[in-house]
Parts: sequence; C-alpha cells; structure tokens
Amino acid sequence: MQKILIIIVSLITFIVIGIGIYCGFFYQKHVWNIKTDTTVNTIIPTYADQRIAIAQQNEKNSELYNTAIQEQNIGLCNAISDNLKQIECHDMILANTAKKSGTIETCDTLTSTGVITLCRDVISTDRAIATSDRALCSQVVDMERRSSCEASIDEVQLGTKTRDNTITREFCNTLGEQYQSLCLTQIHEIDETSLYRQAIATNDLKLCEKIKTIELSSTCQDTIRLKSAVNTDNTNLCETIADIDKKLYCQAQVSKTADIALYKTAISGTDTTPCQKILNTNLRNKCSDTIIITAVKKYKNTALCDGLTATGMISACRQISQ
Repeated sequence: MQKILIIIVSLITFIVIGIGIYCGFFYQKHVWNIKTDTTVNTIIPTYADQRIAIAQQNEKNSELYNTAIQEQNIGLCNAISDNLKQIECHDMILANTAKKSGTIETCDTLTSTGVITLCRDVISTDRAIATSDRALCSQVVDMERRSSCEASIDEVQLGTKTRDNTITREFCNTLGEQYQSLCLTQIHEIDETSLYRQAIATNDLKLCEKIKTIELSSTCQDTIRLKSAVNTDNTNLCETIADIDKKLYCQAQVSKTADIALYKTAISGTDTTPCQKILNTNLRNKCSDTIIITAVKKYKNTALCDGLTATGMISACRQISQ
C-alpha cells in the first residue's frame, strides 16, 4: 500500500513539473515574439525612411549639378553633398572655361582623369577644325571624336575645292573614306561637265557620246541638234531630239523662222497665195491683209477690202480711196 502511494505521488509530481515546463516555454515564446515584432516594426520604417532620404538627396545633387553646369556657377557645385559629384562639377565648369579660351593647359589642372581627357579632346578638335589641320585630329584620344574631327575638316576642304573647281585625285586621296568616294565622284562630274561644255562649244556630237552619264549625254546631243535645227531652219533635225519639250520648242522656233521668211517674200508681191504656206495663223492672216491693203491703195479698188481676214478693218479699208 505504501509503495502504491509513493508511485501515485511521484506520478503527480512528474505531471505537475511537465505542465510547468510546458507553460513556461510558451510564455517565453510569447514574450520573445512581442520583442521581435517590436524590433522589426522599428527597423522597417527606419530603413524605408533612409532610402527615401537618399533618393531625395541624390535628386537634389543632380539638380544642383545640372544647374551649376548650365549657369557655370561653381558655388552651386559646393552645395553638392556627394564628394565625387562635386569634384566632377568643378571640373566640368573649368573644362568649359578652358574650351572657351582655347587654353589646353587648363585641362591638366582638373581632378577627374575622364574630364581631363574630354577637355583636351574638345580643345584639340576645335583647333584642328579652326585651322583645317587634319593632323591635329591625331591628338584626340577618343576615337569616335577623332573620326568626327577628321570628317569635319574633310567636308570643309572638299566644299572649298568644289567651289574653286580645283579638285584633284591627289587631294581626294588625302581624305578619309567617308568623303574620298564623294570627292572622286566630284572629279568624274567635273570631267564630264568639261566635256559637255567642249561639245556644245564645238557642236561636236561625238564628244557628247563620250559622256558616261546617260542624262547628261542626251542633254548634250539634244542641245547641239536644237542649235543646228534653228540655225539651218531644218525641221528634220527637230525630230531627232529626244527630250519632248526641246523637240516642240525646236519645231516652234524653226517654223517661226520659216514663217517670217515666207511673210517677207509674200508681202513684196501682190498675190496672197504664198501667204497660205505660213504655218502661224496670225502671221498668215497678217500676210494676206497686208497684200490686200497695199493693192487697194495702189489700184483704188475698194472691192478688194471684202477679202480681209480682219473684218474690223473692212470699213476703214473702204475709206482709203476716198
């Protein structure tokens, strides 16, 4: 009986201890969770605030930097909190001052290596372009800027040579790839233009045929044929002209010349029949009326007045013999 009692007491004690341990564990966990939640809630807002503050400061620094460069105001550079950005700001303003004055030595007083190189490249480029000295472009470190420097000088020199009509193949060979092909094309055009002028001056169709540019060659031949047709009153030559506008002009000019010749011959006589060969209607009518008026004056025969094409002149014609 005593043993049973001891066992029961031991069992109860064990259960009580177990319950105590279990309750103690969950109580400590609850306390720890409360502390953890408080810490996390404290850290998160602080970190977010810091990010916002940093972003705002960076934005402010950028605004100060851009305004300082735009206004060339070193004082604004000093207000930038980022040391590297502040130094770069100072360098950019000094670099711009160096560019305006053309003093490349000022570039060496800068702090940032990248800005120093940029500063020297810009001034070297300006000097090269100002003096049209392509060799100075070789002092430019940045390859893209160097190519731009050389191309700018090539463009100016080619333009000058073109205006002066002094382009040579030797000159073209001094240019970079971008403008060399254009230069050689200009030489070809100059050669053909010279050939064109020579052909027109000598009325030589064979020279026109030597021109490789089809349009220019055709224009050359049409021009010579037009001149020849008008000078010789040869309408057949007008038909050989390729350009339709030139052909019509040729026909009109040749017809006009022929009409005037017919008119002069016809009015020297008393017969209106030759006037009918005149193509231009107005000139043909004028030819007939002139002959009739002359005959009326000479023979005092007003009956001839009825043959006038200008009916408004009939009444005046009848008054001639009175």
